[in-house]
Amino acid sequence: MTEIGALKSSYDVVVVGARCAGAATAMLLARAGASVLVVEQGSRGADTLSTLALMRAGVLQLARWGLLDAIRAAGTPRIDLTTFHYGDRAVEIPIKPRDGVDALYAPRRTLLDPLLADAARASGADIAYRVRLNELQHDGRGRVTGAALESGVAPGRFPRGSSSAPMAQIRRWRNELERRPTGSERT
Repeated sequence: MTEIGALKSSYDVVVVGARCAGAATAMLLARAGASVLVVEQGSRGADTLSTLALMRAGVLQLARWGLLDAIRAAGTPRIDLTTFHYGDRAVEIPIKPRDGVDALYAPRRTLLDPLLADAARASGADIAYRVRLNELQHDGRGRVTGAALESGVAPGRFPRGSSSAPMAQIRRWRNELERRPTGSERT
């Protein structure tokens, strides 16, 4: 965990939320070279009410990011068969191996969220828990220039509007990510 006092004076992107969506976004942006701060108002690994079940695309992404083995190693059960109930009728559908995915998984959020946050941190993102975004700071033209946090201020270089980075920069990061090897392709 990064303490408020240890934050850099400037970030390219501030991501609000270190759970599965925010942490994965932060990880990808940091891997693409962005300076990323993640602020999470909760504590690391706190449980949340969730009916999370990863479909094939989610499992494939975890495999590409090199994180699926940790989900398996933690004892998360494989889902090889799913059953749909229509009134009094049940239809069983086996999960067929496809696209490098041989099963589905439904990891607890107490496992998935910290795993993704740790991957974001390992990729270079700073993560501050128990910190809340109070407001965005703007210059005279409406451009976001910083983020007022619960315990201080994290200045940053942000574009105007609600996005966190100029579209041209997002395209550069996306192109960089597409060029990088993923999961088993890494050496």
